[in-house]
Amino acid sequence: MLWLKDPNSPPDEGFQYPAISGPNIKTFAWAQLYPKVAQHYAANARAVPTQEEVTKWVCDNQIVSCYEDRKPYPNLFTNPPSYVQRGLKGPDWPLLLRPFKLLAKPEDRGLGDIIERVIGPIGGDAYKSWHQNIFGKPCSCTERQESLNRDYPL
Repeated sequence: MLWLKDPNSPPDEGFQYPAISGPNIKTFAWAQLYPKVAQHYAANARAVPTQEEVTKWVCDNQIVSCYEDRKPYPNLFTNPPSYVQRGLKGPDWPLLLRPFKLLAKPEDRGLGDIIERVIGPIGGDAYKSWHQNIFGKPCSCTERQESLNRDYPL
């Protein structure tokens, strides 16, 4: 079953659900969307979509955290389009880090993915084990990778 992580969160400004006639449907929280869609379809004598269909449309077309059963649902939230795909200029990388861009592969989202792919096979698991034994806590590699992807996207 597909569900939104936070149904009370507001959609991005300018969000509109496509209507079958008249103005598009707007809402101030995801939880309010389905009743408005159902009302709109019923008022236009059309078959009312199920709540699951509306939720799937939202998860597939909006940047929102969704889950299918207990796993994150792959969508624009979990795998956002790169700056290039959106037609935007990405943030400038510091001069020292720019050579890493030459190592980028199409599946990389940013600097964190490049470093993990290049360094991971050399000492990934060994380093994580060493860090756990020496410091008594995990290395936080995954969080660091996500942070680098966010700060230096491709």
